[in-house]
Amino acid sequence: MNEKTYAKGYLSVGQAWGILGLGMLFTFVIFLPTVVFTANSLGDELASFLGYTVTFGATFWVAHIFYKKEVGHVRYDLSLSSVKVMALAMLVICCLQIGVTIPIASLIPMPEIFKQAFSQMAQNKGLFGFLTVVIVAPVLEEFIFRGVILKGLLKKYSPHKSILLSSFLFGIMHFNPWQFVTAMVIGVFSGWVFYKTKKLSLSILIHVVNNALAFVPLYFMQQDSASQMDLSWMQGIEQGYGSLLNFGLVVAGAVMTSVFGIMILNKEWSKPKAVEGNVVEELAVED
Repeated sequence: MNEKTYAKGYLSVGQAWGILGLGMLFTFVIFLPTVVFTANSLGDELASFLGYTVTFGATFWVAHIFYKKEVGHVRYDLSLSSVKVMALAMLVICCLQIGVTIPIASLIPMPEIFKQAFSQMAQNKGLFGFLTVVIVAPVLEEFIFRGVILKGLLKKYSPHKSILLSSFLFGIMHFNPWQFVTAMVIGVFSGWVFYKTKKLSLSILIHVVNNALAFVPLYFMQQDSASQMDLSWMQGIEQGYGSLLNFGLVVAGAVMTSVFGIMILNKEWSKPKAVEGNVVEELAVED
């Protein structure tokens, strides 16, 4: 796409950064005060759930109003894809998590303050913790970063630039390098899927599965499991995989599977739209 050909409803790089800045501002003026002043009465999980929902709900609402003003009409495609496409998308994000994000993130040293923060977050594994991490976060974040930011950038910039920029902003929003790595990988894959299909439902599904992979193991962790973060990278491999060879085989297998899955998806989307698959339901949110 020629970057000089501006379509109605495009976003500039500055506007995309502005939406991110708005989300960060709301984090400090809405989320943090909500958690601090209501945690004692409501509990950490419910306070975080309410704070997160209001913070990013407000961010999306403002971004949506802004985008609607630019475009005049906004449509978020929530129609479902075929079972085959959805299953492949879930398989790929699982393999990317195992073969890419976990190995890379494990190489980044973690200061004690972050170990304590992640340890505290790991205790929020009840109903409201699940709703926040696995349901609300994927929905609101995908509406913001794929539904508004990426969709707007694609009107003006090349797909590669738009996907990388929206993924980079998505990573920055998480405020730490470990989640930045995960967010970048999710963002690139989810952004590519959105670019190919224009279906926000698939991006949300990818995000839900990724977050579930991180959340579900919390139920099987002991209270002192966070202390395992003190292990060196090599010690972690020996305990988790048995040996460096096993680790290498698992990572290589996950990467190869994800590449193979992406190739199948790309081939699937190269077919005429009539052969897309059985669409179970079509639900488009318009405003």
